[in-house]
Amino acid sequence: RLNLRYATPERFFADLKSAGGGNARAARRRCLLGRQAFNDAVSRLFAGGSLTVTLEIVYGHAFGGGQRRGQFAVDANRIPLRSAKNS
Repeated sequence: RLNLRYATPERFFADLKSAGGGNARAARRRCLLGRQAFNDAVSRLFAGGSLTVTLEIVYGHAFGGGQRRGQFAVDANRIPLRSAKNS
């Protein structure tokens, strides 16, 4: 797990934009928030003076190039979770 603490909304949104972040929910709003609604949302996010974002990074690696002998899939739900005390 990786914990990131943002002191300013500008830095948070800059990182989000550079990472290609966006709202992928099918039921998301299709229009922009008004200025006041956006400022209210940002104020709630940074109510404690900063925003902490916790990321869990999962990656895999495979070698290939030879003859294909089948397809393999891993169900992400079967990957064991590590408790916060072990990370």
